[in-house]
Amino acid sequence: MAGWAPFETKYSIHQETYDYGKVNVQLGNRPYYELGIEKSREQSLQSGTAMAGDVEFSGQTTEKVIPSPYSPQGIPVSIYKPDNCPEKPAIFVYFFGGGLVLGGRAIAAPALKIISRDTGAIIVSVEYRLLPNKDSPCAPIDDGVIATRWVKENKIAVGGCSESKVGVGGDSSGGYIACCVTNQVYDLDFQVLFYPIGDLSRTQDSFEEFRHIPGLNEKILDWYFAHTYKDMPNYLTDPRINPMARENTKASPPALIILAELDPLFGAGLAYAQKLRDAGVFVQCEIIKGVPHSFFCYRKVFTTKSKEASDIVEPMENDPGVLSKIIFSDEAIFHLSVLQVNRHSVRIWRIQNPHATLEFERNSLKVNVFCAVTQKTVYGFPSLKDYPSLALQWL
Repeated sequence: MAGWAPFETKYSIHQETYDYGKVNVQLGNRPYYELGIEKSREQSLQSGTAMAGDVEFSGQTTEKVIPSPYSPQGIPVSIYKPDNCPEKPAIFVYFFGGGLVLGGRAIAAPALKIISRDTGAIIVSVEYRLLPNKDSPCAPIDDGVIATRWVKENKIAVGGCSESKVGVGGDSSGGYIACCVTNQVYDLDFQVLFYPIGDLSRTQDSFEEFRHIPGLNEKILDWYFAHTYKDMPNYLTDPRINPMARENTKASPPALIILAELDPLFGAGLAYAQKLRDAGVFVQCEIIKGVPHSFFCYRKVFTTKSKEASDIVEPMENDPGVLSKIIFSDEAIFHLSVLQVNRHSVRIWRIQNPHATLEFERNSLKVNVFCAVTQKTVYGFPSLKDYPSLALQWL
């Protein structure tokens, strides 16, 4: 394996990506296909928690067990409720990554505490059953559906209120579980997906381009698939299993999708984002440059890049963040749009004209406003002076 050298002319590899490789060597990590499942799980938890680090959390951490018809032991969850929790907090049901075979909610805990602390949202982190499980080959998806439905029906029990919005999300295979959950649980308010495998076909160019990179590569993906999807009948065409096979995509909640640029799953994430857009679902898709898969939860290694992703989710100082304002607020989602984005501020506007819709491209300062009355699209903020009837105002 040639490391990142073959990609240095095309991509700007961030220093933390190189550091990630060094840390794996220092920890003595070996490819999972050399270890077997049990030793891989031990390595995953030990190295994952070491690279995740820890953070101070001003709030309550509660452990609960959600009853499940699939397991007499139930589904363990960790609930993070910050001290700055608003009167009507959002509730974010989160699934950790690990290829459905490895990992645990402890690895995601520091990143989730930060999101909870800085958005005021309650986070329910789910410890779903891992695969392989021949008696229940779809165990992670089943547990995700059961946990989400239970939270929707028991908002007060996790610290929320009857008016709390509920959404789902996760990183990697956890993001994949969230995609599957939205196929079976309706009336969710949002989804936040960190580099999910949105298409199990693995046909996108990124799978070929990054097949031999350090970390998650073709051989690791083959190992994961051998222990998971091989036991799921028709996994490519079953809409409960493959998000790209869904036919009810328009029922999906608004989505924030954050992708890693140097990731075999990159193309699958883009494909799923486009599938949602084609169905009329609001999608904000962000690409974190110069980093590989798994960077988000490894905050101790990807100090700046993990924060870059968190900042998309969290509110900025003296100014609401995109996700917290659009998704975590009490306002109706489709009444809010981002008009201007730069390094220091995010400006939110309400469209008072019911015939107008607005979309944005983050960091590009580009605004598209479509007026259903004139059937014209206005590009860029300066042009809005020609359309005073849109009546935009500050929130």
